[in-house]
Amino acid sequence: MRLNLIKKELKEVKLVILVSLAFLILTAFLIHFTYPLMKELTKQPIPETPFLPEDLSQQLSMLANYRVYIWSQWFPKNLLQVLMIVALILGASALAGEKSRKTWEFLLTKPFSRREIFWYKIKTRLAIIFSLSFLSSAFYLLILGVFKSSVFSLWRGFFLASLAVFGLVALVFSLAVLFSAFSSRPLYAGGFAFFVVLLFSIISPLIEKKIPDYLRISSLTTYQVFLSSDFPLRVFLIVLLIAMIFQIAAMFFWEKQDLI
Repeated sequence: MRLNLIKKELKEVKLVILVSLAFLILTAFLIHFTYPLMKELTKQPIPETPFLPEDLSQQLSMLANYRVYIWSQWFPKNLLQVLMIVALILGASALAGEKSRKTWEFLLTKPFSRREIFWYKIKTRLAIIFSLSFLSSAFYLLILGVFKSSVFSLWRGFFLASLAVFGLVALVFSLAVLFSAFSSRPLYAGGFAFFVVLLFSIISPLIEKKIPDYLRISSLTTYQVFLSSDFPLRVFLIVLLIAMIFQIAAMFFWEKQDLI
């Protein structure tokens, strides 16, 4: 019976898994082959214009380093962005999807409490996000290693960076689940969660300069995590704690609703 609940979750999000996985696999190939183009671009003079950031030249020169390039195009960019979208979809549809399809009545006829059903849904969807983060990064490492075997020595940094990405994505997922508990439509839940993420991304550069380093969420995606395996464990645990608080709040709110 429990296995059937897990199968149900996998069936509901199968399309999201396949599309995101296909995109990440394609991106893994493209990143390696676009490096020569980026390296040539870094040698070109940059025109002086007020619309370009002052440190653009420094940023481009960093990308001439192969290790920095393959990190910057994967962990804080394609992997994080794709999994953020996946997290919003999976989180927003976790509860609101059942309500919009009017399938809660069927679930509540099963020999499980509302709390058990809730945690089965959350744990299954988090496991999907976790698997996407680590399996796609492992494939990325394998592809890069085929063309440049020295990359294999960075496996520990890949693992830690994947863990960092999962932490941030789990936070977004939990936020979407919280809004899903309040909404009867996944689109609304995802929209509200996206608005909060967008708002945070706008104000975070302003507030991060005023708070201690260990509270800077962006430090989870700095290239030091990847290149030197310097993992900010305290930040990671804080992010997971906030995510758990969101999940517990969603569970208690959903338990008190009259869903039938």
